Amino acid sequence: ALNKTKDAYKTSVTDVENWLAKAEAKLKSYDDLLSGGAKPMQVYQDKLEELKTFTGEREKGQALLNKAVETGEALFSGITPDNRETIRTELRKLRDASESLIDKANALHKRVEGIMMQRSSFEDSYSQVSKWVAEAEAKIGSKMELKATLQEKKVAMHGYRTLSQDVNTHKN
Repeated sequence: ALNKTKDAYKTSVTDVENWLAKAEAKLKSYDDLLSGGAKPMQVYQDKLEELKTFTGEREKGQALLNKAVETGEALFSGITPDNRETIRTELRKLRDASESLIDKANALHKRVEGIMMQRSSFEDSYSQVSKWVAEAEAKIGSKMELKATLQEKKVAMHGYRTLSQDVNTHKN
């Protein structure tokens, strides 16, 4: 019975290690993608959805870890104190690796959301500036017309001053 429990423990530990390795590789691929420069907004939205799905998959990893803990603790009554400590250490490493993975996933999630917010803010600002430039160009017209009377010249000059103030306001 002890050998059967040892085999079950080894299998459950291997399952957790395999799951952790796959999950780590998946997070690494997300991190690599985010490090590669700007992407279309849809890519970030897709990654955010994948990270949410990954969060759901973490429950599977937690179940595997719980099984490893249960089978490891089931061995305690039939093994020496040194072997118990070895198992505790092994389980602690697995638990730490699992917590580290959760932290990485959460950090990536926040990073993707931050990038999306920056991008959205940038696009809003760009849109406002583009609209303002188009309005300013419409006020200026394609060419300056020479005015015949002093009154027309004063009106045109006033319009140009107003436009100049508007430009100076938008510089910052």
